[in-house]
Amino acid sequence: PPEERKLQRLFRNPKAAGLIRRCNDFGAGGVSVAIGELADGLEINLDEIPVKYRGLNGLELALSESQERMAVVVHPEDADTFINLAAEENLEAVVVAEVTQGRRLKMNWRGKPVINLNRDLLDTNGVRRQAEVRVRPVSSTAGSSDSFQELPLSVKSLKEVLGSVELSSRRGLEERFDGSVGGTTVLASHSGVKQLTPAEASVHLLPGRGDVETAGVMAVGFDPVLASASPFRGGQYALIEALSRVIAVGGSWRKARFSLQEFFGCTDRGPEAWGEPLAALLGALTVQRKWDLPAIGGKDSMSGSFGELNVPPTIIAFAATAMDATRAVSAALSRGGLTLALVSRGTNAPGLAAGSPDFDCLEAGWDWVESLGGRGHLKSAASVGRGGWAAKLVLMCLGNSLGAELENVQNPYSADYGAVIIASDLSVEELTADAGKTGVRVRILGRSSADPVISWTGGSINLEEAGEAWRDPMSEIWPEDRSRNKKVELATARISQPRVSGVSGDFQGKPRVCIPVFPGTNGEDDAFRAFSRTGAKALEHVFLDRKPEELDEALAAFARSIDESQILYISGGFSAGDEPDGAGKYIAAVLRQSRVADAVAGLLERDGLVLGICNGFQALIKSGWLVNGQSGIPGENHPALTHNRIGRHVARIVRTVATGADSPWLTQIDRGDIHCMPVSHGEGRFTAAPEVLKSLAAAGRIAFQYCDSDGVPGMGGDVNPNGSDMAVEGLLSPCGRILGKMGHSERWRKGTLIDIPGMENEQPLISGGVGWFL
Repeated sequence: PPEERKLQRLFRNPKAAGLIRRCNDFGAGGVSVAIGELADGLEINLDEIPVKYRGLNGLELALSESQERMAVVVHPEDADTFINLAAEENLEAVVVAEVTQGRRLKMNWRGKPVINLNRDLLDTNGVRRQAEVRVRPVSSTAGSSDSFQELPLSVKSLKEVLGSVELSSRRGLEERFDGSVGGTTVLASHSGVKQLTPAEASVHLLPGRGDVETAGVMAVGFDPVLASASPFRGGQYALIEALSRVIAVGGSWRKARFSLQEFFGCTDRGPEAWGEPLAALLGALTVQRKWDLPAIGGKDSMSGSFGELNVPPTIIAFAATAMDATRAVSAALSRGGLTLALVSRGTNAPGLAAGSPDFDCLEAGWDWVESLGGRGHLKSAASVGRGGWAAKLVLMCLGNSLGAELENVQNPYSADYGAVIIASDLSVEELTADAGKTGVRVRILGRSSADPVISWTGGSINLEEAGEAWRDPMSEIWPEDRSRNKKVELATARISQPRVSGVSGDFQGKPRVCIPVFPGTNGEDDAFRAFSRTGAKALEHVFLDRKPEELDEALAAFARSIDESQILYISGGFSAGDEPDGAGKYIAAVLRQSRVADAVAGLLERDGLVLGICNGFQALIKSGWLVNGQSGIPGENHPALTHNRIGRHVARIVRTVATGADSPWLTQIDRGDIHCMPVSHGEGRFTAAPEVLKSLAAAGRIAFQYCDSDGVPGMGGDVNPNGSDMAVEGLLSPCGRILGKMGHSERWRKGTLIDIPGMENEQPLISGGVGWFL
């Protein structure tokens, strides 16, 4: 949302953040909660609250939910400064309340008090209530009721487990969310060359435009089947599963902190209904107290009922910590010949109740796995839960299309919460001996293999067959384009005379890059970092259109900024929420405005450059600049960027191949060069009439095409996820100095997306454009 993006920028401004004493976000409860929680004594003037809808009375203003707003406390003498800083980000900030000495919450509307409450009353949280609670005995077989728990390993049973509702692929859902914006993603949501191995946890660099090596880690744990059978065990193992996932990505479980999300059925069903949340919280508490790991936040909800339907007793654990990003470990197996082992959670210690976690065994195993990673011998790892080690091993293989030769296949589907599968470069003897030094017993499963087959005594399954079983069940709900790749020709530039020959005039020094920040765009930080890294002077220009009277000056200021620059960069995102009438239309309208259009034309006349990525590509197409080299309304046969063929947003990593076209942007890129980069769009399918495509190719204006790992352009869903005609990913203007593309070249950053082969190399697109001036 545009306003949320503006707030993010404001709060990342050190000048603004340094003035904030306290802050709170708006949500349920509106003003009464967002502002009412900020201080003991408050006097709020409801008449000053900005509203979208006129006619609200005092209580409605006090209690109405609102989003994309923040309440902040600043010193009175800093209020005007903060308001001005907000205005610089195209935000409206107003003084609506005053902190007072007393302990009363007061709200006034139209000069009259509507709320005047003693803080002592508010701190009681209302009238105390009592309820009878009956907690079910903890079941010794909780979570073991699945029909496949006791099955031996076979092709049939493995496909059944992989295709179960609980375990089947969610990639079609997760691709709807942009996981690479900001250039902080260390581990992709789905890793490997095939992007099929699900991540164990979120690992992202801490925000910052400079070099950052510290990453935040967040892992989740929850099993609805286990929680339904035993809320107590569900609470315990939710925390344990989250911690095991922290370990699997290379983090330190001892430094983790929890946030708990509770969700239970309506409690008017009797004492047993009250017993569910109590049992779940007690289960979670046993883990926290055992290891002294606090919960620092959370959210509760008791409304998980509709008629006779009730949600499973739910306590979702989020384990968060920080780590050295260079130690991050992917779940995807990276090569053949690695030793595969299971570090079990242990459940047979003397005196241990059936189903109870063996805390000492877990602690020793996790510490050893962390030590193994610190010494560089942990190459891949994944936590074990529902579906057992066998199902998780298949997912580890899928990412890079590797196999496994198994030698110990006992209890393949046991829900061994807290256990970790590891892949190490140590031999079986070395790994066993290393674990034995600390009293840890590991179970050797076998070795990884370059052959995409998982084999065991008496059976084997082709990895593609296993993958189809996992991907099929949810394909109609969260569709994926798995169409076979149909190859297309690599476009060939046929140019008799070069369109570009160098910079005219007497320009010297660093080229200035104008990076406009439109409402809803989100790529300016990535662009700023990329251009600055390659030697340019990047300058952000916030387009101020909050009020109608500001728009004229905003257009003039934007034009002046272009006049003072050598490069214009249009960011990706969702300008104006991509409304009305689709992506990029707002920016296109700005680019066609006479003063801005004159400035762009002047930029090109002095051999300046223009680059538009994602939303910027869409705007350059719709404004006429990219197709015709000048401002104008698209014609009937005008190429277009339209909705993805799959009918949904797609966020993943793609490969592109360079055609060898001639442009300042491509001076460091040769024909046939292949690069990996993220895409994230809902309207990225390039389409044009066949004769138009033919003419664009003949003129050498197709800069990049979506391709496979061999550099062959194609139309298959895994190669060309939006279904662009002729696999077009990037297009040049007639003069060659304007380039539009869908792939986010600007998001590349050292140490990010380390589990996608090919992402270690930056596409030298921006450096080529900047270098043309140096």
